[in-house]
Amino acid sequence: MAAPNSQSTPNSQSPFSTLQQIAVISQTITPGSVGAANASGVLQTFNVAGLQTTDIIVLTPAATGNATTVGSAFCAAAGVLSIQFNNPTAGALTPGAGVYLITVFRPAPGIALLTGMPIL
Repeated sequence: MAAPNSQSTPNSQSPFSTLQQIAVISQTITPGSVGAANASGVLQTFNVAGLQTTDIIVLTPAATGNATTVGSAFCAAAGVLSIQFNNPTAGALTPGAGVYLITVFRPAPGIALLTGMPIL
């Protein structure tokens, strides 16, 4: 498998930021079928090189062409992306295959996450 295209931006946030890096990964993903009436979702996993379990993931899926939706996305293990696909219909559907954009927010190691927004 070819390495995904990615773009990294060093942390240029305020001094209150806990982010070390922001990256966008363009990855071709081919989901499997999601059974009927699975509105609560089905988790499917995909290999994505470089992901870490502490990463915060925002996912932009490929167009599905059907009623399936993405419920959540997270790094389940090093290099493994878990995506929850939902299907509220009465028949099985397969989410769209294609290029998914994975935006990764990587917290700086050893710095505690903020519990509230600091007053600037």
